[in-house]
Amino acid sequence: MFSNILNLEYESSTIDWCETNYYFNNVICEFNNSWSSLLYSLFAIYTIVYYSKFINNFFIYLIICSSIMVGITSFIFHSTLSIGGQIMDESSIIMFIITSDLTLNNNYYNSIIFSILLLLSLYIPHYCRFILLGCGFFIIYNTHQNIKNKYKSVVPYFINNLYLLIIGVFFWILEMLICDSLVFATHFIFHIMTSIALHNLIILTIIINNNQVALDNDILFFTLKEKKPNSPFNKIL
Repeated sequence: MFSNILNLEYESSTIDWCETNYYFNNVICEFNNSWSSLLYSLFAIYTIVYYSKFINNFFIYLIICSSIMVGITSFIFHSTLSIGGQIMDESSIIMFIITSDLTLNNNYYNSIIFSILLLLSLYIPHYCRFILLGCGFFIIYNTHQNIKNKYKSVVPYFINNLYLLIIGVFFWILEMLICDSLVFATHFIFHIMTSIALHNLIILTIIINNNQVALDNDILFFTLKEKKPNSPFNKIL
């Protein structure tokens, strides 16, 4: 596995998504999948610029950094379809999943188990994405239960973002199942939808970990308790 991390040879990965390779140029294998990957990084940078002063948990910075890395490594993977890019991409996703689980659920025992399982999945690169998806949804279920029990006011906000994530995964599965029947490749839609959902998840994590942010009038509208104007939480939705 470790020797493959440095293997950035074009098309050395066994995974090739539905998008036509080199359609726009001879440098980038999957153009739409590549540019849409960068949205993860751009949303994370946006979070740092507008929300950094509200972050009071070290793990949130790890989530943001891992989100930036997801964007960069996913771009490397889709632009080269290399085994090295694939492993870096999946490693970044693992880091995002684990840091999010630690911050939102505070269940260190589960996080250790998931970490071991996900790291072992890197040794079977072709199937790692399915293990990532399964573990990701199991952690999302745990997160929903935890939020429902401890932070009821943000449950509707979490559910709304869960819909975005499910829509994104739908397009991911759609491309996996009926690639030859599609008019155009849909994996880039998965990137767009999940990048928005994961950005909102990070904002939700900031809200949960900062008692200066409150829910106004039991609707999905968060503001600072001091009612300062131009609060970034006025526009998170």
